[in-house]
Amino acid sequence: MKQQPSKAEWDDIAKRLDSLFDTVFLRCDGYLVTASLRRTDKNRLKIITSVNGWRFKGEWLPSLTGDDKREMSEEARRFWMPRKRARMRQKELKLWEKLLGKRECRKRGYYDHYVWPDPSWNRPLPFIRHIRKTCESIEVIDYDTYAAEREKMEEQSNGSKEAAL
Repeated sequence: MKQQPSKAEWDDIAKRLDSLFDTVFLRCDGYLVTASLRRTDKNRLKIITSVNGWRFKGEWLPSLTGDDKREMSEEARRFWMPRKRARMRQKELKLWEKLLGKRECRKRGYYDHYVWPDPSWNRPLPFIRHIRKTCESIEVIDYDTYAAEREKMEEQSNGSKEAAL
């Protein structure tokens, strides 16, 4: 069953994400998500997302080397912005083309791209479109509900850590 906010609620979320220091709290398929407009590097404003109280975890990122073959995590796939990146800078690529030739560069995959997740979004509408596409159940919650559920999550994680010791 797909449960999503109404059009008026989506418009309110977009409006809130356009204003500075206004945070949106969502419950998406069991994840607790916060999104707010913050100042980032070089005085730029971006929408920063956090999932279950974590803004960033290294294990959410995919591996680029062939050593461990770690896939992109569910949190990064659902709530972070997918950015397409080139495997090699244009300057380096030109050098390799001179040394090896274009055919060999194509065989080795130097022209390939990869998708890298980014926890920041430039505008609210792409963020809204992305979570609507990747999440079945989306619910707008208030801060008190968010804080109570986060506290419950922390108690459960602390209990599981103590049981493991």
